[in-house]
Amino acid sequence: MNRIRTAVLAAALTFVASVAFATPASASPSGASVYNYGPVGVGIYVDWNGGYDYVLTPGHWSYGNSKGMYVGPGWCVSVFYNGRYVWTGGYGTHSFAYYYNDRIQLSPYRC
Repeated sequence: MNRIRTAVLAAALTFVASVAFATPASASPSGASVYNYGPVGVGIYVDWNGGYDYVLTPGHWSYGNSKGMYVGPGWCVSVFYNGRYVWTGGYGTHSFAYYYNDRIQLSPYRC
């Protein structure tokens, strides 16, 4: 019985890992592709003219042309690049300049 549980758990973890770091269907080379793992939306900038352009809802990829993000008051976000932790930011606007044409994963949390 323990072998079956172990096999099922291993298969489930493999599936979760493959979904978690999956490549977006169409990533544009004009900015970062961003995935939101968190429980709350994050504002995404496509250009820097005014406020953020749209809200990236939890469990979704951006359109592939993201230049930066906005994190609301009371929230922080951990940023992962190619599955590795890169940095944590707090309330405010943050640029994706260093990861301009890459895949970024966001994990917003209360802080």
